[in-house]
Amino acid sequence: MLNRVSSAVVQRYMAHILEAALSRNSAIQVAAVDVLTFTIKQGLAHPLQSFPVIVALETSPNPVLSGRATALHGLLHQKHSSLLNTRHIQSARASFDYQRTIDPAHVHGYRDGTALLGRWYALVREKRQTRQEFLKLLAKVFHPARADEATQDEVDFVRYMAENFASFEYKTQEEVITVIKDLTAILSVEGMRVLEIISPSHLISQLRGDIAMEVDHGAPQSRTPLMRASVIIGIVMLLKAHLKAMYSLSEEKCSKFVMNKKSARWRQARDPKHRNAISWDRLPFATAPILTSDDCEAQKEKFLAVWNEDGVTAEPQDEFQ
Repeated sequence: MLNRVSSAVVQRYMAHILEAALSRNSAIQVAAVDVLTFTIKQGLAHPLQSFPVIVALETSPNPVLSGRATALHGLLHQKHSSLLNTRHIQSARASFDYQRTIDPAHVHGYRDGTALLGRWYALVREKRQTRQEFLKLLAKVFHPARADEATQDEVDFVRYMAENFASFEYKTQEEVITVIKDLTAILSVEGMRVLEIISPSHLISQLRGDIAMEVDHGAPQSRTPLMRASVIIGIVMLLKAHLKAMYSLSEEKCSKFVMNKKSARWRQARDPKHRNAISWDRLPFATAPILTSDDCEAQKEKFLAVWNEDGVTAEPQDEFQ
């Protein structure tokens, strides 16, 4: 009877508890996390209600708070791992929103060289199937929305996620190449689509094999949402290039990888050449908003330059089957 009453009370106030757990007031936050801990351990609420908030709290710069969140995450992962697969994007987004409340001007997907979502990845990496699902589900964030509707908020979130993917502690070639394959698939479809809208002459020249073409400065293509979509595609290109360089992986080697094929070769340990953070120097509008028509033109030129160097090589279609 007592558990039923407790559950009813928790359900009634759960939204307020979760909101308070992300409060910038430390006293309120600690009290809310205490209640949340009791709720999860007693099973008084559905695990999916609290999961995004727990992932967000894991990214806290406060080690005590992030440690408590990791303990709760581990408990949920142990009991409800299959359920949690339905909330990957929402949970990652919750962590991004939380970081913006902490320091809006300095939101990054890493801290001291470690991915903010690294604790989450450490939990799912224990089993191959779980980690593969994790990587593929989270990689969906790199699929841009409609090119004519891309927002600055989407650009910022994609950059945050790219910084996480660039900072994850991958241990095998398979993990890295899984991400690279997904990024290549995005470039082969959405990337080509954005390129076609921005500069049709550029795409035609590329298909004819003439890579060194003129930049098309047509005014109709220089709309801000479209340029934001091109920033997203640019982020995908730079993330792919970063991972290939970091783990000494050629395009040819990546193209030979076949998903789900059992081979000890791909599951060997792979230490990175470096632990440098991903750089956005070649894509300035990954970290600065597009505000003017001049910004649009500058982004177009940057996008086409990056595409010429990193976006033109696509892997064979049958490798994605």
